[in-house]
Amino acid sequence: MGVTQDFIATAGATVGGFVQVMGYSGRLGFVPANTLGPYINAVKPGVQCTVEGLRRRDNSPVFGFH
Repeated sequence: MGVTQDFIATAGATVGGFVQVMGYSGRLGFVPANTLGPYINAVKPGVQCTVEGLRRRDNSPVFGFH
């Protein structure tokens, strides 16, 4: 998939030990489920990260923090 940020978007479902993810380029791929963890905001505990949309330029995800 290439290089990505410290956080990626997942589909959430584990299939055969893998989770579908969206890399920073907007490309979809699969990573081992045991390598992922939930998003944790050290400054504001309880903040959740969601995908708000995709950039037109390159289909990379736009993350929102709520």
